[in-house]
Amino acid sequence: MLATVAGVLAAIVSGACLAIQSATNAALAVPLDSGLMASFFSFMGGVASLVLIFPFTLGQIRRQKDAVSKPVRWWFWVCGGFIAAFFVTTGTFMGPKLGYGLFYASVIAGQLLMSLFVDHIAFMGLRRQPATLWRCGSMLIVLAGAMLAVADKVDVSGISVGRVVGYVILSFVGGCLLALQVPVNNAFTIRMGTLPHRTSLLGFCVGCVSVGTVWGISVGIRGDGLDNVNMDATKSWEFLGGVYGAFYLVCSVALAPVLGIAWFFVSVIAGQLLMSLLIDTFGLFSSTVIPVSVMRIVGVLLVFLGAASFRLLPLRFSQTTKPAAAVPDPQEATPPEAYEVARV
Repeated sequence: MLATVAGVLAAIVSGACLAIQSATNAALAVPLDSGLMASFFSFMGGVASLVLIFPFTLGQIRRQKDAVSKPVRWWFWVCGGFIAAFFVTTGTFMGPKLGYGLFYASVIAGQLLMSLFVDHIAFMGLRRQPATLWRCGSMLIVLAGAMLAVADKVDVSGISVGRVVGYVILSFVGGCLLALQVPVNNAFTIRMGTLPHRTSLLGFCVGCVSVGTVWGISVGIRGDGLDNVNMDATKSWEFLGGVYGAFYLVCSVALAPVLGIAWFFVSVIAGQLLMSLLIDTFGLFSSTVIPVSVMRIVGVLLVFLGAASFRLLPLRFSQTTKPAAAVPDPQEATPPEAYEVARV
């Protein structure tokens, strides 16, 4: 039980790290005048941090390969990194256009629905957790709380309905892909028989190359080069976004097989929304101060309530239910000791 609680707390912290990563990337994008360039530096920071810890086990147990050897397809090597690059690129373009409130609402919806589906079908060999009515109801509570928590950030003024729908669909797909990234990375780690932070390094390298390529193409299309970049205005902590992202990625590979994809993402979203509330309220990481509202507090509380009911209450009911007493089989042979007692 203590290991499960520790896993949930680590998942919440990893969600908070995602919120911090977004804030630091946004702060870095201002002096660099490019969200893609900020994302590229973020990936580089993640690569550097994972390279430093690559030789160590960090107390982790090497994943054992399956008894029946399964092939490592080529897409295992690049899938996780491409998904991360797609999400970062989507957030860079869709966030400012759609508004970060509606963007994150769409992403969260994709994460929750896809994670519930992945658990239900036991995707990539994960432990199957059926989509029961209780789990679906708890998921709806989390989704409703997330919508309330970001509702005051929604701003689609000046955007046509068609573009809003297209942006929402792209953001929703990004959330679905994030949920698929976890079981793919987990299966890759098992088939390679290695440690989570080592496969995470490969994902960050692929993401770094992908985002760097997209950034280079965008610079070539715009033709402005690096004229507007002001490196002197940057701060050292603004380059640490990749470190927070690396922590999340390692946690996703290490914890999702234990907690289940759905419960892991519910915990991540809870931590993400709580940290976002703190960042907005106190203007952390050079962000704009957004006064706290009752609706946002209620939304975050609903997310934590849904997270608790998603797993803890069903466990409690199952533990209080006593199994029926075993009925002895009349055909079972009498042990020899019984004959000895009868003789006496």
